[in-house]
Amino acid sequence: MIKVSFEELQEKLKVENGSIVLVKFGAPWCAPCKVYEPVLHSYAQAHPEYFVLESYIDEDIDAAKKYGVHGLPTTIVFVNGSEKKRKVGSLSAKALDELLVV
Repeated sequence: MIKVSFEELQEKLKVENGSIVLVKFGAPWCAPCKVYEPVLHSYAQAHPEYFVLESYIDEDIDAAKKYGVHGLPTTIVFVNGSEKKRKVGSLSAKALDELLVV
């Protein structure tokens, strides 16, 4: 999983056009984010076919505003640079599998 800034996220969505990009929006102080983090790290390692990114809303408020992030953690799946699905809250590996069926 790669931590990205708002600008890097925008570039990654352009560069990886045609690929599935999963972005977790969170914050270092967010308890559910801390629970979710190892699940997402393991998932990213097990599924190199997906680009798994992380954005901290405190550091990149522009990203939170642009994507309408109101609860943490929020996971958004992008395909061809467009949002396809989103879930709020910590997810299990099974829930990630279901989310990534686009």
